[in-house]
Amino acid sequence: MELVSGYQPEPERRIGPTVSKDKWINHAKNKLARGYVLIVGTERRNANFYLRGKGYEMCPYDIAQAMIKQGLVVQTGKHHLGLIYELAPEVKAEQPPPRPRTSEPPEPDTMETILGGLADSADAAALEEVEEVLDEEDEAEDEFDEENFEEEDEEEED
Repeated sequence: MELVSGYQPEPERRIGPTVSKDKWINHAKNKLARGYVLIVGTERRNANFYLRGKGYEMCPYDIAQAMIKQGLVVQTGKHHLGLIYELAPEVKAEQPPPRPRTSEPPEPDTMETILGGLADSADAAALEEVEEVLDEEDEAEDEFDEENFEEEDEEEED
């Protein structure tokens, strides 16, 4: 008996890029505007972004070549990996200014600020009630602590 298989492997399907060239070019322009340089290999088909404190990050070679052809970058020097490109001055002028960084995130609301907000509003009576309840809870806790403390002292004396 011969085993006959009807299985035929499908030819490899190529999947298109998930990010368009325009988006990659915008991403590259933003990186270059933040101080990165673009290093495009002369011997191999490779390209990298570089920033002194961050190191190297990959850039697609065809995107780097497209930016060179469009005049978005200008050559500024040589590197042992290839040629160094920076964002063209006219493109730098088009970039929006970087948004200001916030130094600290806003502090979360604490009980005091919430209670302070109540005092400022017309609910002053509600504030007094809340304070009374809190005072009663504190007194109850203090009494409980005193009772437990006295019991511990008696046990130690025995």
